[in-house]
Amino acid sequence: MGLARTAVAGVQAAVSSMMPDRRSVAATRAAGLAQLNAFSRQHDANAVPAARKVLIDGTWDNANYWTRFAIVRRALALDGAVEVGMLGQYSRKRSRSAFSAFGISEMVDLHRASRPGRHLGRARALLQGIESADDLMDISLPHDFPPQVFFDGVLKRQRRATVDVADPNLPGYLAEALAGLEAADAIVAGGNFDLVILSHALDYTYGAIAWAAIRHGIPVLTLYGDFGHTKFFRLKAPTDLLMYPERPSIHEIAGMPETMAAGLRNLGAQQLAARLGGRTTDVGAIYAYQRRQGPITREQMAGRFGWDASRPTIGIYNSNWFDYPHASGLHGFRDFLDWIEATLDVAKARPEVNWLFKAHPCDDWYDKINGQRLEDLVEAINMPHIRLADKSWNGLDLMRSLDGIVTCHGTIGIEATSQSIPVLVPYAGWYGHAGFVVHATDREDYLSKLQTAWWQGHDPAVNRGKAELFAGWAFCVPDWHDDCLFLDDSRQDEIYAGLDEFLQSNRTVLSHKANEVAAWFAGGHPYYHVFAMKRAKGFRLGNSRK
Repeated sequence: MGLARTAVAGVQAAVSSMMPDRRSVAATRAAGLAQLNAFSRQHDANAVPAARKVLIDGTWDNANYWTRFAIVRRALALDGAVEVGMLGQYSRKRSRSAFSAFGISEMVDLHRASRPGRHLGRARALLQGIESADDLMDISLPHDFPPQVFFDGVLKRQRRATVDVADPNLPGYLAEALAGLEAADAIVAGGNFDLVILSHALDYTYGAIAWAAIRHGIPVLTLYGDFGHTKFFRLKAPTDLLMYPERPSIHEIAGMPETMAAGLRNLGAQQLAARLGGRTTDVGAIYAYQRRQGPITREQMAGRFGWDASRPTIGIYNSNWFDYPHASGLHGFRDFLDWIEATLDVAKARPEVNWLFKAHPCDDWYDKINGQRLEDLVEAINMPHIRLADKSWNGLDLMRSLDGIVTCHGTIGIEATSQSIPVLVPYAGWYGHAGFVVHATDREDYLSKLQTAWWQGHDPAVNRGKAELFAGWAFCVPDWHDDCLFLDDSRQDEIYAGLDEFLQSNRTVLSHKANEVAAWFAGGHPYYHVFAMKRAKGFRLGNSRK
């Protein structure tokens, strides 16, 4: 009994010790949201709202998202519009309090408007005859909703290499998607909105709202952020839903004045050096270049695997299986597993090449991955010239040990080219058009190239320069941005804790950003960051630490 009472007392003490922290977070969050509300209203008194009625996503609570919303609200004088908040399944209480802090009282409830139970019969009927993941990619959904978006959403929920169509939860997922599409269309069509603001456009939850808005001719602003700064993009056409992340066009890259381009290329090289040296703050770089410090050389790798170090060694850099493969334009392959399996088939037939397959570093960020892993596929083949990279190896050391790298659309394509290592991609993705990687046109072309010495015959200096310039566009910021850098969205409540200091320190920069957003919205460019970089008179490094 004494031990039991001691244990209970210990639990009570632990719970009590946590309460002030929760109260502190709540108080800090409330104060930060109040400041954001005040900031969002500090526009010209005669400013005309850019929209008459706007639907505002509240399905995700994050300090960075509300900060990005405050910037857009100020830029477009939306406090003078009819603002309607949208609640979802999660963070409902927090989102209500955030809307209240912004003085937004009218709300719609996407979650409660969605009635999956009513759609379960139809979902089961649609799934009749669906016997494989390939079949699911051809499923016909209401309003011609892209099946790729539904596929990616299921993949994320299952956390598998490919969709398991035998999963007993699959009819429920499809019913959820059908209900969401119906509810989204009712909300958007019945709300008489002329602007929609979303935190994300991925998945079939956010995607349903975006699709409904696009269908009804309503512009969508997606307030995304990455690499420490704002990466807003605008959706107007159906194809825009699969055009993440932002990218400058080849004409925009070529159109930058030569002197400015040289300066931006230099900064891009510095930014990449910081990234490869473990001195940037985004999750991907932290897992790839900070947490993995095991040294490796070509000779050490050859010794470990019994390889001939004089033979070509090609690295195949996988993506996280379920990280929305189609969002960046995947085509020619069903998903990342399909791509890996096709690549393995070529590798098996080419023993004259050493093939090193590497799992994505952010796999470690997820608590669980179900089903097949990359290591399972490589071990099942068990061929001496095909091996798996050790997770402890440092990313920079590893790439310098290779003759070429193959990736779908990972940042490794930019990083490796900056180290004069040739890169092959199976489709354009978000940087294939920029001319620094070997870019296949379709599945057949990719598999054909993979059977050749595609890594030979390139000018590494030319490609390196193009990659560094593209890195400048993607990772650097206009010079007026100063040191204003957002914490990574994944830091969650930690962001609220530092929000007051962030707003006080960066008020001038955030005000300037609001002016840039206003110009971006009026100009019609799809990508805010690209637009801001085009208008900049100078540049500075992005999310690098000294």
